Amino acid sequence: MREGPSSAPERQPRVRQLATDGSSADWAASAPGDDYSDIVTGSLVGGPTRKIACRLSSVYALAVDETDVYFSTWLARGAPGKIIGKIPKFAR
Repeated sequence: MREGPSSAPERQPRVRQLATDGSSADWAASAPGDDYSDIVTGSLVGGPTRKIACRLSSVYALAVDETDVYFSTWLARGAPGKIIGKIPKFAR
């Protein structure tokens, strides 16, 4: 039996944060019910997307410039504090 369109969004990643520098879009996405996010970057004019970070706990803020993505997270459950970090968009 073929599934209808109403079942598809439940399996789609959820975008937790989104930012752009005018030439690319960067976002933190996670599976429904998952506290961990991957950070993904892609050009606004099209082309492939690329994961630049995986399994970051509870991303709640995202900012970008031409070369880096900045993020803030809460630590994993049970651990106090938060992390503020920077990830280069491009391999060096």
